[in-house]
This record gives sequence, C-alpha cells and structure tokens, in this order.
Amino acid sequence: MLYAVLTVLAVISLLSTFSTIKTYQKGTTMSTMLGNAIVTCALVFWAYAANYFVKDRNLAAFFCCIQKIGVLWTYYFLIRFSFAYIRNTPLNTTAKNVSLAILMVDSAVILTSPINELAFDIVFRKTAYNEVAAVEPKLFFWVHFALCVLEYATIVFLLISRMRRSARCYALRYIMVIGLTTFMAVPDAIYVFWKQANYDYSVIFFGIAGIVFYYAVYVFSPVVVLNQVHSYFSEFVPDPIILYDSDGSLLSRDDRAESILSEKIPQNESAFAKKFNLTEHETASFSKGGRNYIVSSERIHDSRGKHVLTSYIFKDVTETEKAFNREHRNATTDVLTGIYNRSGFFEKAEAFLEEHGNENCYAVLISGLNNFKDVNRLYGTKVGDMVLKAAAHKFLECTSMFPLVVGRTAESKFSALLPFDEVDGLVSKMSSVEVEISDDIRVSVDMRHGFVVMNENLSLEEYYELAVAAFVASKKNEGFSVVEFSKDLKEEQVKRQTLISDAKNALKNKEFGIELRPHINFKTGKVVGAKVRTFWDHPVYGRLEENEFLDIFTDSGLVSELNRTVWHQAAATLERFKGSELFDGYISVELDRGNILNNANLLEELKSLLEEYGLKPTQLHLVIKRLGGLENSGLLVKTLTELRNNGFFIEEADFGQGLSTVGNILTIPFDGEIMHMKFLREAIAGDPEGTRTARAFVDAFTRVGAKIVVVGVDTEEDKNIIDSLDLSVAEGLYFSEAVPLKTFASFVKKYNK
Repeated sequence: MLYAVLTVLAVISLLSTFSTIKTYQKGTTMSTMLGNAIVTCALVFWAYAANYFVKDRNLAAFFCCIQKIGVLWTYYFLIRFSFAYIRNTPLNTTAKNVSLAILMVDSAVILTSPINELAFDIVFRKTAYNEVAAVEPKLFFWVHFALCVLEYATIVFLLISRMRRSARCYALRYIMVIGLTTFMAVPDAIYVFWKQANYDYSVIFFGIAGIVFYYAVYVFSPVVVLNQVHSYFSEFVPDPIILYDSDGSLLSRDDRAESILSEKIPQNESAFAKKFNLTEHETASFSKGGRNYIVSSERIHDSRGKHVLTSYIFKDVTETEKAFNREHRNATTDVLTGIYNRSGFFEKAEAFLEEHGNENCYAVLISGLNNFKDVNRLYGTKVGDMVLKAAAHKFLECTSMFPLVVGRTAESKFSALLPFDEVDGLVSKMSSVEVEISDDIRVSVDMRHGFVVMNENLSLEEYYELAVAAFVASKKNEGFSVVEFSKDLKEEQVKRQTLISDAKNALKNKEFGIELRPHINFKTGKVVGAKVRTFWDHPVYGRLEENEFLDIFTDSGLVSELNRTVWHQAAATLERFKGSELFDGYISVELDRGNILNNANLLEELKSLLEEYGLKPTQLHLVIKRLGGLENSGLLVKTLTELRNNGFFIEEADFGQGLSTVGNILTIPFDGEIMHMKFLREAIAGDPEGTRTARAFVDAFTRVGAKIVVVGVDTEEDKNIIDSLDLSVAEGLYFSEAVPLKTFASFVKKYNK
C-alpha cells in the first residue's frame, strides 16, 4: 500500500513539474502567474504528504503551516492569472502591492503560530499510518480564513463572468478551473472545522490541479473546436497555419510558418496582426527568400456567433502568380502580332490614362487595312498574316517616339491611344503597309484611319465607338484616308445605333420591301429576269437603301433572316406572274454564308417555299458571294451541290471584285456567273492585251456552261464592251433603274414591245 501511494506521489510530482516548465516557457504574464499557482499547488500537496509521513511533531506542525500558507498563495496566483486571462492586462501595481503586503503579514502569522499560538493551536489526528498535524482555529485564523474565502470568491466571479461572454466550447476551460478551485477549498475547510476528519482530501485536488491547470488552459482549450479545426485544416489545408484563441493567445503554430518568417511566432495575436496590418477576413502579401506569400485571417465562430478562435494561413502564391501572369498575358495579347488584343488594349489604355491622363490631350485612333479580305482571298491567309504582323511592327516602332498604347482589336483593325499632337505623324507613317512575298512580288495595302479627340467626359469605350464611326466614314470616303469624328458623324452614329436596336423588330414588323433590277437580253430585247434590291421603310428615317443598313445586318448576324424575308417577297412576286405570258423569267435572291452553314434544313426550307407559291426551282436563282477562304468548304460544296441536283440555279457573284480566286471558281459548284462591269473596264482599258484577257475569262466561263450576267452597265460604252465580248444579258442604269414591284409588270410589257 505504501509503495502504491509513493508511486502516485511520484507520478503527480513528475507531471506537475512538466506542467510547470511548459507553462513558464510560454513567457507571458498570464503563463507566469499560472506557473506560480501550479508551484504552490505542488507545495500544498507535498507539505501535507510530509505532514503525513514525518514522525516528528514539530516538523509535522511546520509542514501544516506551510500547507495553509500554500493554499493562500495558490488562490492569490490564480486571481492574478484569471485577471490577466480575462482582461489581457496584469494586475494593477497598487492592488498588487497591497495584496502582497496583506499576504506577507498573514503568512508570517501562520508560520509563527505554533510558537506564539496567535492564529491557531496545533492538534494531532490519528490516521491509519501516523498522526497528522491539524489546526484548531483561534481569532486570527478567521482573518486568514476570510482572506481565503475572498480569494476563492474572486476567482469564481472572474471566471464565471468570462464564461458568460465566451463561446460555448470554452466553458470546459472555465468549469475545470472553477471546479478544481472549489474542490481545493471545500474539503480544506471541512478538514479544519470538522475535528473528526482524519484526512485532508483537498490536497488530492491540489495535486491534480497542478497538472490540469496547464492542460485546461493550453492543451485542451477549447477541446471540441480545436479538435475539429485541427482535423479540418490537416485534411483540407496543406498550407502552414497559426491559430489564436478568442483572447489572442497562441493556440497552435506551424514550424513551416516560422521557417517562412525566419522568426518565432508572437504569443499574442495583436502583435502578429500588427506585423501584417491584418483585420478579420483580410489578406496581406509579402515576399521572403524570393518567394511570394499571402497570409489571410479568418475569425471562427460557434453556432451562437461567439468568437472561438482566429486562423492565419500562409499560402505560397509564387507559382500561382506566375501562372496567372502567363494566363493574363495570353488573355490580353494577340497571338499573331504579339501586341495587345482588344481586352488588353482597353486594360492598358485605362491604366495609362489613370497615370498620365492630365499630361496631354489624347486621342483614340482606329486604323484598318483597306480591303484586307481581298488580300486573304487573292494571296491566301499566310500573306494576310504577314501584312498584319508588318502593320503591328510599324506601330511598335512608334512607341519609342511618343507615348502610345496600341492593340489589334479586330481582324484587320488596330486601335491606338496617343497624344493628339502625334496623330498626324502616326497617320502619315501608317498610310500603307508593304510586305515582300518573293524577290519580285510585293503586296502593298492602304490603311484607313478614324480618330476622336478625348475632350469630353466620356469613358474609353465610348471614345472607342466614336473612333470606329470615324473609321467607317473613312472607308466610305474615297478622297480621304483619315477622318476625325465630328458632329455630323455623331448624328450618323446615333442613326446607326438606332438602326442596330431596331433591326430585330423591323424583321418582325415586316418593314422591308423589294424592288427589281431588270436583267435584259439586249440582243433579243426581252426582260429575262431580275435581281432583288431590298429597302427598309423605317418609321423614323423613312426609306433606307441597302448600302445604309446591310452591313448592320451582316455584323449582327441577322442577314440570314433578312434573306428569308426577301425570298418570300420574291416568290410572291413570281406567283403573281404565274400563268401569264408577260413574264416567265427568274428573280435572283441572295444566299448568305450563314444560310448555308447554320441551317441543316436549307434544302427542305427552299423546297417548302417553292411549294407554298407553286414555283419551279429554276425561277428562284440563288446568288452566292463572299465565300472566299472557304471555311467549312466541304459543307458549302455539299449544300450547293444538293441545291443544284434539286433544280436550283446557283449564281456566283464574287468574280471581278477581287473577292474570288481561281481555286474558288474551280471548287464551288455554280450555274451562272455575275460579272462586274468595273472589272471589264479595268481589264480592257483600251489595251488589246487586256481585251484578250477579258475574252479569255468569258470563254472560260462559257466552256463550263455558266451563263453570264454583266452588272453595272451604265453607259453606251459599257454596252458596246460587253457586246464585243459576245455577252448578251446585262443589268444597269443603261437599261433601267430598280423598278418598284407595282410598276414592274408595266415595265416588262413596255420594254418587251
């Protein structure tokens, strides 16, 4: 039995010593006071053990006095610990000095009481092993007892008040401390005042307290939340993490975090947060050892909304930032030319204006390669890419001369932000772009420009749209390669934006009508067919011709739907002539690339249209144009072949406008060729060799069975040219302007006579 007791004493002693050392190592005021309390707890425990085992009554009395003094000082240090723990500040100096003086006097009286018998008398109580010294209170002992009760009450009050304001999971910490303090106080009071008590059971709780205080405060607090948090972070957060409790005391640190910072983690959260200027849900970035890190904070609350702890996570973002920079560079850079793309241009230009906006008067310039699609169609996309790269290079050369932000913001358009004073110089330098294809062949492409001066309170996007309007105007104006945005252009832009917004409703409201351009066989003197010309009867702007709105429908993807509207009007017109001998010819309507590529049921749709109006396929000629480049050429060829096999007449309209290549002519199936008079004029131009070339083209189309219609025949000279080439069917002002539907019948009747 004795050996078992000694073993328990040894274990408690070792654990108490370990707890004391670990507590002192925390190095804070609170941990120092808790360490002192653990030491005095051990002192009480060992004083009673010595009292129990010694045979000498004087020594037993001495250890009994030490035990009473230890109880008093244990409560004192627990008060200071609780105060520091709850208020995060040490005990007031005056209060500390007064309490120390009182405790010193009390300790001196208790220690000398066996001699002067002022506080108590020593009595001995019989136990199973030996006699144990105990006290029999006198007058001063009630002062000592009152001090102990006051200290105990203060500890309980402080801890309970804190517990009411803290998260539920922290209650275990306070309950453990309050419970141990109570179990130390109550059995001690019972042993003092109950003379029949042979054993002071309070010392058992003093021994346990010396161990549990450390674990309750620094290890198992708060037990539930910390276990959950550690489990979560261990499984889902691979980054270094530091945890502070709701009082700002360090709960958990990661050696990796200390390695990153190259210093010890502060014990107090306020010192750590101050280091990075962090508050709740904020992040801070810093660099260390060539690596970039982000430390983020988050306050964790329980189900009642009480703050439990705060986490600080260190994340190495070096590789992430590199990847982001690469992705951002790829997202804002034009792959072909290496300069900014549209999004990159706007981002860089916004940043440039924010930094330098007040230094100059700036302008937004849109520059485009004139008829760039012709370059792709005539020379191929490889040469087209060479032209784009050359244009970008010329722009970049200017960046060393004056402030300039430039980007490729559309297929063949470049945007620039530059000082207004430098616009003339840039436009002069970018008047044209040349590339050398081979030793003896060079391609030169003119450039068109539109710009707007940034002298109003508009956004960059708004200025960009104004510059686009000026650029569009420059493309329409053959005499000027550069146009500045003006009031007239603003009105035109307003009109264009109105038309864009009205386009869909116009289709629903059937605001479009058609006129017919007669196709004349001038050798027989008959009207053999007609080509549709569309107009828009706009409710505000009145009648609008094709050249005023067709590009809007093309850009917005509505041209295919517009074509369907025209098909029905053309078919209805042919139906009115059905059964009469006045006109048995055809009407040509356009078949857009979108109608072919985006409609798998095109053939069935056209066959249904003919059936609805009782027409034959040969009466509705299908005009195809701008099919150069032959994207999805397989689908194009397949669809056109199916249409031809079902009796539809296909007319190719690109030749002679620089929009077609020999490859297109050989690949695309067609029955008729629309040849432009402008091409024939330029080809012949009074040159016998040119005449032979033009005749060779005509013969080539004739040999493959294509029926040729010449459009744009406006003068007697034009008529004589096509007559000399043995061509007979033509359209143009020489024969007639576009004829309204209501007068087309009378026109045919009159002309045929």
